[in-house]
Amino acid sequence: MATLKLLVVEDDLASLELMTEVFTSLKAEVHPVSDSEKAADMVNREKFDGIFLDLEMPKVNGFDLARRIRQSSWNKSVPIVVVTGRDDRRTMQEAFEIGATFFLQKPVDRVKLTGLFRTIGARYSRIDASTPEFPSTRR
Repeated sequence: MATLKLLVVEDDLASLELMTEVFTSLKAEVHPVSDSEKAADMVNREKFDGIFLDLEMPKVNGFDLARRIRQSSWNKSVPIVVVTGRDDRRTMQEAFEIGATFFLQKPVDRVKLTGLFRTIGARYSRIDASTPEFPSTRR
């Protein structure tokens, strides 16, 4: 699997550190950001393979940031994982309406993060498309 480039946007430093540590241990290129305005700028300048996004943030909240991500030319189709302490159906519904791909409820843990990382990574994995006429060079 190619190295995944992930943006993690979270204003709670303990959660940000946990997600960064987990994804780094899985060999991802992690860009941790606690400032949502900085993240809004980054999604218009850089392409990411996945974005983990807290909803409750000062300045630009997660809903507005997700809308900006979906409008950016670089990241309009990137998987967005909404990470939130909210547990109501309305929040989940609104997150999916604005373009979230996955919804992860806090507290986050290593197992859930690893599973989502692998799901995102599967989207970018190489498929062996060899045929008898064109055999694969992989062994």
